[in-house]
Amino acid sequence: MRASITFEEHRERIVECCSLRDDYIMPNMPLLEAVFRIILAKNEPVGLQEVHRSLMERWASRDLPRSVSEETLHRILRRDAFYGIQEIVPERPSLAANG
Repeated sequence: MRASITFEEHRERIVECCSLRDDYIMPNMPLLEAVFRIILAKNEPVGLQEVHRSLMERWASRDLPRSVSEETLHRILRRDAFYGIQEIVPERPSLAANG
């Protein structure tokens, strides 16, 4: 019997099973926890609009729906110091690369 499971194995289980469950993201869950779970299930950079859309879809179908604007979500994510969620800013082409 193996003593431990790798992060990749955990992530695969989350993507294939847990993230598909109705209770994976609940309206009473802290906002950053819900965002972290969305990102974890994707395991790739996720845009603010996609995170917002995913939250609204999950929360809209509940008995106690919850709502947050993209602007508020962005402000909260910029202040995150616990989950390590970071904004990825697209690189601008350098002048040297253009010749």
